[in-house]
Amino acid sequence: QSAMTLQGKYFGPLAGMAQGKVPYNAEVVARNAAYLDVLDKMPWDGFTESTKDLKDVKTAALPAIWNEPAKFKEAQERLQSEVSRLVSVSKSGDEAAVKAQIGAVGKSCGGCHENFRQKQ
Repeated sequence: QSAMTLQGKYFGPLAGMAQGKVPYNAEVVARNAAYLDVLDKMPWDGFTESTKDLKDVKTAALPAIWNEPAKFKEAQERLQSEVSRLVSVSKSGDEAAVKAQIGAVGKSCGGCHENFRQKQ
């Protein structure tokens, strides 16, 4: 859960930039993309078969995580792929391409949340 929280912390400003809500800052994009490239590999150990029936953990995880493991794995891999692309694009200096890739990362996050997380 902490890794997910940190992903939100470092993605939030990027989403704001892509949406034009905050000024674009290439240095922040590159830094946060690099952080996300590490963080996006961390949370998945928390969703193994051994964690399926934990009763004392507050979570928004849906049973679909364990009922559809291949689909969940595909969502993880999509996020990691989109974040890796963001790291590469963030080095290009092409603000429009960076903003488009931030959107792709956000879409991959949202797709996982839509299918595997309780509505909040």
